[in-house]
Amino acid sequence: MSCQRGFTLLELAVVMVTVLILVGLIIPIPAMNCSICTVRRVENINRVRGIHQSLVLWSADNNGFYPGLNTNGQPVDLTVEARFQVLLEGNYVTPMYIISPAETLAEWQPDTPLTAANYSYAMLHVNPEDERVGQRINEWRDTANSLAAILSDRNIHADGDPNAAQSVWTTNPGEWRGAVVWNDNHVDHLETSVLDQTQYGQSAAFTTDSLFLDGDAVEVSDPTKRAAAGDDALMIHSGQ
Repeated sequence: MSCQRGFTLLELAVVMVTVLILVGLIIPIPAMNCSICTVRRVENINRVRGIHQSLVLWSADNNGFYPGLNTNGQPVDLTVEARFQVLLEGNYVTPMYIISPAETLAEWQPDTPLTAANYSYAMLHVNPEDERVGQRINEWRDTANSLAAILSDRNIHADGDPNAAQSVWTTNPGEWRGAVVWNDNHVDHLETSVLDQTQYGQSAAFTTDSLFLDGDAVEVSDPTKRAAAGDDALMIHSGQ
């Protein structure tokens, strides 16, 4: 005569606990990925803010002007590479600090030229030899202007198309997302590369100002007027 044995309450409890543990390990994966993204975004914000703070610290011994300008505000070397290299060689930032936590790049090595392959971020275009510079160069110093964007995540679009800007935080052209630091050291994490309002030097205040397109913004006080080239935001990742 056969005897069929069922699960005891203790065995059932063990099975249920095991299943719950397995489910708990599987379900939180999306939440964990979201947490990782949040941590990286916060770190990215801290890095761009720290880079701006390093510009301000460096300017204290340069009559308030940022790297690339001398104490009289005259250009020395305004390529993005040279401006970052000044900060690196002065130990104001580390090689890792100028690389976004969203990507992996080769770190700059001392006594070597810095290249665009060694850093993630875009800087304000302020080359006075370019007719587009306008009032922007007047913000490449410590002005504490809350409407002057100074540094941002770059446009990684394959063709550099400002109308289809993309960042290291997005996968599709036209979907730019990233951090922007302003000259008063506040940082915004934006879902678009178009800024609500900017103002550089003695220019008017502008709205709908693309980070990567020059002369596109319109005046706040008169929407029929567009910004002159060089009077609104323009971020570049390399050269001048």
